[in-house]
Amino acid sequence: GERAAERFNFLTRSFIDLKRILQMLMFHRPQGIHILGQYRKAIGREFALLVLANIFKVPCMYEIKAGYFIEFCEGGGKLNELFIKYILSKAKIVLCEGEKYIPYLEKRFNKKGNYLPNFVLSSEIPETPNVLFKSEVLRLLFVGYCTRDKGVFELLDGVRSFADKTGVNTELTLVGSEDFEFSQFIEDFSVSNNLKVSRVGKLAHKDVLVHMSKNDVYCYPSQHLGEGHNNSINEAMMFGLAILTTKVGFLPEVLGDSGFFIDEVDSSHIFLALLQIQ
Repeated sequence: GERAAERFNFLTRSFIDLKRILQMLMFHRPQGIHILGQYRKAIGREFALLVLANIFKVPCMYEIKAGYFIEFCEGGGKLNELFIKYILSKAKIVLCEGEKYIPYLEKRFNKKGNYLPNFVLSSEIPETPNVLFKSEVLRLLFVGYCTRDKGVFELLDGVRSFADKTGVNTELTLVGSEDFEFSQFIEDFSVSNNLKVSRVGKLAHKDVLVHMSKNDVYCYPSQHLGEGHNNSINEAMMFGLAILTTKVGFLPEVLGDSGFFIDEVDSSHIFLALLQIQ
Protein backbone atom coordinates (compact mmCIF):
# COMPACT_ATOMS: atom_id res chain seq x y z
CA GLY A 1 0.00 0.00 0.00
CA GLU A 2 0.98 3.61 0.57
CA ARG A 3 3.45 2.78 3.36
CA ALA A 4 5.33 0.32 1.17
CA ALA A 5 5.50 2.94 -1.60
CA GLU A 6 6.80 5.52 0.90
CA ARG A 7 9.52 3.16 2.11
CA PHE A 8 10.50 2.35 -1.47
CA ASN A 9 10.68 6.05 -2.38
CA PHE A 10 12.74 6.76 0.75
CA LEU A 11 15.21 3.96 -0.06
CA THR A 12 15.43 5.02 -3.71
CA ARG A 13 16.03 8.65 -2.76
CA SER A 14 18.62 7.64 -0.14
CA PHE A 15 20.50 5.55 -2.71
CA ILE A 16 20.47 8.37 -5.28
CA ASP A 17 21.59 10.90 -2.62
CA LEU A 18 24.42 8.61 -1.50
CA LYS A 19 25.60 8.13 -5.08
CA ARG A 20 25.59 11.89 -5.77
CA ILE A 21 27.41 12.67 -2.52
CA LEU A 22 30.11 10.08 -3.25
CA GLN A 23 30.57 11.42 -6.78
CA MET A 24 30.87 14.95 -5.46
CA LEU A 25 33.41 13.99 -2.80
CA MET A 26 35.49 11.76 -5.06
CA PHE A 27 35.60 13.83 -8.24
CA HIS A 28 35.11 17.45 -7.16
CA ARG A 29 36.84 17.46 -3.75
CA PRO A 30 35.00 20.52 -2.33
CA GLN A 31 36.79 22.77 0.14
CA GLY A 32 33.82 22.52 2.48
CA ILE A 33 30.16 21.55 2.74
CA HIS A 34 27.33 23.72 4.07
CA ILE A 35 24.42 21.61 5.35
CA LEU A 36 21.05 23.25 5.97
CA GLY A 37 20.09 21.06 8.92
CA GLN A 38 16.47 19.92 8.72
CA TYR A 39 17.05 17.00 11.20
CA ARG A 40 13.72 15.18 11.85
CA LYS A 41 13.17 12.97 8.75
CA ALA A 42 16.46 14.17 7.23
CA ILE A 43 18.67 13.17 10.18
CA GLY A 44 19.79 9.86 8.61
CA ARG A 45 20.96 11.55 5.41
CA GLU A 46 22.68 14.33 7.35
CA PHE A 47 24.49 11.75 9.49
CA ALA A 48 25.60 9.80 6.39
CA LEU A 49 26.89 12.99 4.77
CA LEU A 50 28.97 13.85 7.86
CA VAL A 51 30.40 10.31 7.97
CA LEU A 52 31.45 10.48 4.31
CA ALA A 53 32.79 14.03 4.62
CA ASN A 54 34.84 12.89 7.61
CA ILE A 55 36.26 9.94 5.64
CA PHE A 56 37.24 12.26 2.77
CA LYS A 57 38.48 14.91 5.26
CA VAL A 58 36.17 17.64 3.96
CA PRO A 59 35.09 20.15 6.67
CA CYS A 60 31.36 20.70 7.23
CA MET A 61 29.29 23.61 8.45
CA TYR A 62 25.96 22.55 9.96
CA GLU A 63 23.20 25.20 10.02
CA ILE A 64 20.31 24.35 12.34
CA LYS A 65 17.13 25.59 10.68
CA ALA A 66 13.52 25.79 11.92
CA GLY A 67 12.19 25.82 15.46
CA TYR A 68 11.89 22.16 16.45
CA PHE A 69 15.49 21.28 17.24
CA ILE A 70 15.27 21.18 21.05
CA GLU A 71 12.07 19.12 21.00
CA PHE A 72 13.69 16.73 18.50
CA CYS A 73 16.82 16.30 20.62
CA GLU A 74 14.82 15.70 23.80
CA GLY A 75 12.21 13.35 22.35
CA GLY A 76 13.69 11.85 19.18
CA GLY A 77 14.95 8.58 20.68
CA LYS A 78 18.40 7.10 21.30
CA LEU A 79 19.35 6.54 17.64
CA ASN A 80 18.54 10.11 16.64
CA GLU A 81 20.45 11.36 19.68
CA LEU A 82 23.53 9.44 18.52
CA PHE A 83 23.15 10.90 15.03
CA ILE A 84 22.90 14.45 16.42
CA LYS A 85 25.88 13.98 18.73
CA TYR A 86 28.02 12.72 15.86
CA ILE A 87 26.94 15.52 13.52
CA LEU A 88 27.68 18.23 16.11
CA SER A 89 31.00 16.68 17.09
CA LYS A 90 32.23 16.50 13.49
CA ALA A 91 30.86 19.86 12.25
CA LYS A 92 33.61 22.51 12.20
CA ILE A 93 31.06 25.32 12.54
CA VAL A 94 27.47 25.20 13.82
CA LEU A 95 25.09 28.01 12.83
CA CYS A 96 21.75 28.59 14.56
CA GLU A 97 18.67 30.25 13.08
CA GLY A 98 17.41 30.72 16.65
CA GLU A 99 19.45 32.49 19.32
CA LYS A 100 18.07 30.25 22.08
CA TYR A 101 19.86 27.24 20.54
CA ILE A 102 23.27 28.64 21.49
CA PRO A 103 23.03 28.11 25.30
CA TYR A 104 21.22 24.80 24.66
CA LEU A 105 24.07 23.48 22.47
CA GLU A 106 26.63 24.58 25.05
CA LYS A 107 24.84 22.93 27.94
CA ARG A 108 23.58 19.76 26.23
CA PHE A 109 26.39 18.98 23.78
CA ASN A 110 29.28 21.20 24.89
CA LYS A 111 29.29 22.70 21.39
CA LYS A 112 29.68 26.34 20.40
CA GLY A 113 26.89 27.70 18.24
CA ASN A 114 26.87 30.89 16.14
CA TYR A 115 23.72 32.95 15.71
CA LEU A 116 22.73 33.43 12.06
CA PRO A 117 19.12 34.65 11.79
CA ASN A 118 17.32 34.86 8.47
CA PHE A 119 18.09 38.07 6.65
CA VAL A 120 17.03 40.27 3.74
CA LEU A 121 19.22 41.79 1.04
CA SER A 122 20.11 45.39 1.80
CA SER A 123 19.29 46.21 -1.85
CA GLU A 124 15.66 45.17 -1.22
CA ILE A 125 15.06 47.44 1.77
CA PRO A 126 12.83 50.36 0.68
CA GLU A 127 14.11 53.88 1.25
CA THR A 128 10.98 54.68 3.22
CA PRO A 129 8.55 52.25 4.89
CA ASN A 130 4.86 52.09 4.03
CA VAL A 131 2.61 54.88 5.23
CA LEU A 132 0.08 52.78 7.12
CA PHE A 133 -3.70 53.21 7.21
CA LYS A 134 -3.63 55.94 4.58
CA SER A 135 -6.85 54.89 2.82
CA GLU A 136 -10.40 54.04 3.84
CA VAL A 137 -9.58 50.35 3.33
CA LEU A 138 -7.65 48.32 5.89
CA ARG A 139 -5.28 46.17 3.82
CA LEU A 140 -4.18 42.81 5.25
CA LEU A 141 -1.63 40.40 3.77
CA PHE A 142 -0.66 36.75 4.26
CA VAL A 143 2.27 35.14 2.43
CA GLY A 144 2.93 31.41 2.63
CA TYR A 145 1.53 27.97 1.92
CA CYS A 146 -2.20 28.19 2.62
CA THR A 147 -2.65 25.17 4.85
CA ARG A 148 -4.29 24.47 8.20
CA ASP A 149 -1.13 24.71 10.30
CA LYS A 150 -0.49 28.22 8.98
CA GLY A 151 -3.74 29.41 10.57
CA VAL A 152 -5.39 30.63 7.36
CA PHE A 153 -8.79 29.07 8.16
CA GLU A 154 -9.00 30.99 11.43
CA LEU A 155 -7.56 34.08 9.72
CA LEU A 156 -10.42 34.21 7.23
CA ASP A 157 -13.03 33.78 9.99
CA GLY A 158 -11.36 36.39 12.19
CA VAL A 159 -11.05 38.93 9.37
CA ARG A 160 -14.70 38.40 8.36
CA SER A 161 -15.81 38.97 11.99
CA PHE A 162 -13.73 42.16 12.10
CA ALA A 163 -15.21 43.52 8.85
CA ASP A 164 -18.77 42.60 9.90
CA LYS A 165 -18.65 43.95 13.45
CA THR A 166 -16.68 47.15 12.85
CA GLY A 167 -18.00 48.08 9.41
CA VAL A 168 -14.41 48.85 8.32
CA ASN A 169 -13.77 48.19 4.64
CA THR A 170 -11.19 45.41 4.70
CA GLU A 171 -9.14 43.66 2.04
CA LEU A 172 -7.26 40.42 2.69
CA THR A 173 -4.69 39.29 0.12
CA LEU A 174 -3.45 35.69 0.22
CA VAL A 175 -0.16 35.02 -1.57
CA GLY A 176 0.97 31.42 -1.96
CA SER A 177 -0.02 27.93 -3.06
CA GLU A 178 -3.14 26.44 -1.54
CA ASP A 179 -3.69 23.10 0.13
CA PHE A 180 -6.67 21.27 -1.43
CA GLU A 181 -8.59 21.41 1.87
CA PHE A 182 -8.18 25.19 2.02
CA SER A 183 -9.16 25.68 -1.65
CA GLN A 184 -12.39 23.80 -0.96
CA PHE A 185 -13.01 25.82 2.21
CA ILE A 186 -12.51 29.22 0.59
CA GLU A 187 -14.68 28.40 -2.44
CA ASP A 188 -17.68 28.12 -0.08
CA PHE A 189 -16.59 31.02 2.16
CA SER A 190 -19.15 33.83 2.21
CA VAL A 191 -17.92 37.39 2.62
CA SER A 192 -19.78 40.54 3.62
CA ASN A 193 -19.95 43.78 1.62
CA ASN A 194 -17.13 45.18 3.79
CA LEU A 195 -14.65 42.41 2.97
CA LYS A 196 -12.76 41.58 -0.20
CA VAL A 197 -10.53 38.48 -0.34
CA SER A 198 -7.92 38.26 -3.11
CA ARG A 199 -6.17 34.95 -3.86
CA VAL A 200 -3.17 35.63 -6.07
CA GLY A 201 -1.43 32.23 -5.79
CA LYS A 202 2.30 31.61 -5.75
CA LEU A 203 4.37 34.58 -6.95
CA ALA A 204 7.97 35.39 -7.78
CA HIS A 205 9.89 36.99 -4.91
CA LYS A 206 9.91 40.46 -6.52
CA ASP A 207 6.11 40.34 -6.92
CA VAL A 208 5.69 39.34 -3.26
CA LEU A 209 7.64 42.48 -2.30
CA VAL A 210 5.25 44.58 -4.40
CA HIS A 211 2.34 43.26 -2.31
CA MET A 212 4.31 43.96 0.87
CA SER A 213 4.63 47.59 -0.25
CA LYS A 214 0.86 48.03 -0.62
CA ASN A 215 -0.45 46.72 2.70
CA ASP A 216 -0.97 47.85 6.30
CA VAL A 217 -0.91 44.64 8.34
CA TYR A 218 0.99 41.41 7.84
CA CYS A 219 -0.94 38.43 9.23
CA TYR A 220 0.99 35.26 10.07
CA PRO A 221 -1.08 33.18 12.54
CA SER A 222 1.07 30.08 12.16
CA GLN A 223 0.80 27.07 14.46
CA HIS A 224 3.32 25.03 12.46
CA LEU A 225 5.44 22.95 14.86
CA GLY A 226 8.65 23.48 12.92
CA GLU A 227 8.23 27.24 12.51
CA GLY A 228 11.46 29.12 13.06
CA HIS A 229 12.10 32.64 11.81
CA ASN A 230 10.09 32.96 8.62
CA ASN A 231 11.67 35.37 6.18
CA SER A 232 8.33 36.94 5.30
CA ILE A 233 8.41 38.43 8.82
CA ASN A 234 11.68 40.18 7.92
CA GLU A 235 10.13 41.50 4.70
CA ALA A 236 7.07 42.77 6.59
CA MET A 237 9.37 44.50 9.09
CA MET A 238 11.43 46.20 6.39
CA PHE A 239 8.24 47.66 4.88
CA GLY A 240 7.13 48.82 8.35
CA LEU A 241 3.91 46.79 8.42
CA ALA A 242 2.03 46.12 11.63
CA ILE A 243 2.57 42.40 12.29
CA LEU A 244 -0.08 40.07 13.70
CA THR A 245 1.39 36.68 14.55
CA THR A 246 1.68 33.85 17.05
CA LYS A 247 4.50 33.13 19.49
CA VAL A 248 5.79 30.16 17.49
CA GLY A 249 9.47 29.47 16.85
CA PHE A 250 11.77 32.44 17.31
CA LEU A 251 9.22 35.14 16.48
CA PRO A 252 8.85 36.49 20.07
CA GLU A 253 12.64 37.07 20.20
CA VAL A 254 12.78 38.52 16.67
CA LEU A 255 9.83 40.89 17.07
CA GLY A 256 10.21 41.75 20.76
CA ASP A 257 7.41 44.11 21.79
CA SER A 258 6.79 45.36 18.24
CA GLY A 259 4.44 42.52 17.21
CA PHE A 260 0.73 42.05 17.88
CA PHE A 261 0.84 38.53 19.30
CA ILE A 262 -2.10 36.15 19.62
CA ASP A 263 -1.88 33.47 22.31
CA GLU A 264 -4.08 31.04 20.43
CA VAL A 265 -4.85 30.43 16.75
CA ASP A 266 -8.53 31.21 17.03
CA SER A 267 -10.74 33.55 14.99
CA SER A 268 -11.77 35.48 18.14
CA HIS A 269 -8.12 36.16 19.04
CA ILE A 270 -7.43 37.36 15.50
CA PHE A 271 -10.52 39.59 15.65
CA LEU A 272 -9.35 41.18 18.93
CA ALA A 273 -5.81 41.73 17.59
CA LEU A 274 -7.18 43.48 14.50
CA LEU A 275 -9.40 45.60 16.75
CA GLN A 276 -6.33 46.58 18.77
CA ILE A 277 -4.40 47.47 15.59
CA GLN A 278 -7.32 49.47 14.23
